[in-house]
Amino acid sequence: MSGKSLDTAGAVRFLACLPLFFLAGFHTVAAEANREPAGLNQPVNQIVKDKNNSRIKATYTITGVKETRHLGDGIFLKRPEGKFVIVKFKVKNISSMPFPADALSNIMLIDGKKRQWKQSVSATGSLRLGTEGFTMMEIGSRMEIEDVVVFDIPENVKDYYIVLPGGGTVSALKQPKAAGDQKNENKSIAASGAGTRHGRIGDANKALDSAWESYKKGDYSAMKEMAENALITAKNSGYERGMFVGYYYLALYYVNVKDYHKAIDFGLRAQELGEKMRDGIKSSIVYKLMGRVFEQGGMYKNALVSYEKYLTSIKNIIANEDRAGASVDVFKDTFGSYEDSLMAGFESGAGKRFIAKGHMSVCRIRKKLGEHESAIKSAVDAVNAFKESGDVSGELFAWWETAEIHALKHEYGEAIKALEDNMDRAEMFGIKRNFINDLIIYAQKSNDRARVEKYKRMKNE
Repeated sequence: MSGKSLDTAGAVRFLACLPLFFLAGFHTVAAEANREPAGLNQPVNQIVKDKNNSRIKATYTITGVKETRHLGDGIFLKRPEGKFVIVKFKVKNISSMPFPADALSNIMLIDGKKRQWKQSVSATGSLRLGTEGFTMMEIGSRMEIEDVVVFDIPENVKDYYIVLPGGGTVSALKQPKAAGDQKNENKSIAASGAGTRHGRIGDANKALDSAWESYKKGDYSAMKEMAENALITAKNSGYERGMFVGYYYLALYYVNVKDYHKAIDFGLRAQELGEKMRDGIKSSIVYKLMGRVFEQGGMYKNALVSYEKYLTSIKNIIANEDRAGASVDVFKDTFGSYEDSLMAGFESGAGKRFIAKGHMSVCRIRKKLGEHESAIKSAVDAVNAFKESGDVSGELFAWWETAEIHALKHEYGEAIKALEDNMDRAEMFGIKRNFINDLIIYAQKSNDRARVEKYKRMKNE
């Protein structure tokens, strides 16, 4: 499934690389393809093709090349057959059409003997932690991304070049010294017990607690700093839960500062980690957040996928009472940003409300995609789930949504019936006037003059 591109007013650059990569500035003069190899931090203009032979113009800048003998730590440790070469770059789509992100990242290495290497999917994924979701993305016109690709090449290869998707080359001769141990680019937070794994896990948890408190106070800068520190410590300790929550908090931070591309990046990392851990609860948390981010960014197909995954996961969690009972700690510190606390979701009768809201989210996206029949089905499912949970207000709003979708299909009689059947409850919750306004509109469109006059009089009472 391909994603819908984000417009330039709605977001800034999408990051698909590690959060601590700080890349160099963009130069104004670009080297053209098929000339002498460019150098690091020198832009190169390319004509890039995707698998459907569509072509766009893009500008690449290789911002860093690094060799290392391993990636990650602990259970995430990866070792190469030879050596890893990490290539950091940024690319800007300078055409007028969106383009698949994976095609723009199709970079290779070549040496003096003309031997070629494609990127290592598993190694690249270990850094990006969002490879599967990244391949679904499209980069909009005039948008720029930063990314990282990793190669596994023989140890004795020294004179290699980076080959861009359009055929241009970049020299990698100015290599940083090979490192036997991959060092962190930021210092880990210092605290007691840091010399032991147990102590580092404690440090990560404290930083995450501080990040959450900062978030609740609206101090987003402090939240970001503490979440980044916690993430570094968690990675050093192989502490999966800490890594998950760190990625989740950073995604949440970027949602609140309306940087949706970075929110997607960190959200996909959290999602992939949750799925890798086979933890339905953690995954469900991210699915809902990703649905929200994709929806706000206008990527409705991706939003639909995320909301449907959220709905399925919540159903599975609620069906497994033992797992639900063990989930309290996770929800206490990672689900607080949602409209309801997840703990409440497992109290008597409340689980159905989460399912109902999941149906409403799916309904809303299907409506935006013009899938009106499926949207009505989701709305009816929401009505039934709200009814089972005893949530009268939720049921009322689901009926209101149903009426609107019927109207979009020009089924004004069905829309009018849905509203009229719920007028008493609309009055109870203070939205009767809203219902009346909609009834007037639907009656006018169906040429029902008697109803128009009836509700105009009611409106003026």
